[in-house]
Amino acid sequence: MNAGGNTAMATREDSAPLGTDPNTLAREVLARARGLAQIHEKETGALEAAQVEVFMAMQEEKLAAVEAYQESMVALLAQREELAGALDPALRAALAETQIDFALLTQRNKEALARMQRCMARLADKICAMAKAEVRAASPVGYGQNGGSAPGALRTVATSKGEVV
Repeated sequence: MNAGGNTAMATREDSAPLGTDPNTLAREVLARARGLAQIHEKETGALEAAQVEVFMAMQEEKLAAVEAYQESMVALLAQREELAGALDPALRAALAETQIDFALLTQRNKEALARMQRCMARLADKICAMAKAEVRAASPVGYGQNGGSAPGALRTVATSKGEVV
């Protein structure tokens, strides 16, 4: 079991062989897609609630689920010709529905990620602004006896990788 959680994806052994029958393989893809969707749903909820720690803790579990899903999709696509006539219509419909649901969930997840990135950028900007203000308050530009800048008045302070004050 994966340390990240208790989803359906975490209970599957990654080394277990996939089925070769198209219907068995389609069921496997559905199970993995649903497990990945559960992880995505939980991750999106954590992002929307600004629970950064929960989000970060899920990344290893998510990566394992993505790799397992990708493995099953590659196997499914390799049997594309066999699927044309042999796939149970109910499984075909379930795969199509899962694809639509997953696309919607992925879009919601991307929006939550973008929102979190904007929040983190605003926080970083505020921290830099506060650091600049503190430096300016601690080292005001002054003039020495000769009319030039006082010693140490023009100290530079790095507030980020590409910005110096």
